[in-house]
Amino acid sequence: MDQLQIQLESVLDELKEQIIQFFEQDMLDVANTLMEQYAKLAPNYFERYSLEAMLKVGEGNLEAAETILKEGLLCIPLILISFIT
Repeated sequence: MDQLQIQLESVLDELKEQIIQFFEQDMLDVANTLMEQYAKLAPNYFERYSLEAMLKVGEGNLEAAETILKEGLLCIPLILISFIT
C-alpha cells in the first residue's frame, strides 16, 4: 500500500468516526454533510453504503436505507475486482 492510500484510509477512518459520533448525538445534518465528503473520497467503498443507510434509518427513511444497501450489494463484485487487479 502506498503512502497516498494510507493517508486516504486514515482520512476515511476519521470521517467515519465523526459521522457515527454526530449520528449518536442526533446531529444528522452535520453527519450528512460529512457523509457527502466521505462519498466524494470513496464513492464505491463498501462502508459508505452502510454509513449512508444508517443515516437514512436515523431520518426514518427506511425505504432509502434499503435502496442504498441494495446498491452496495450490487457494487460488491466491482469492489472485489478492483482489489484483485
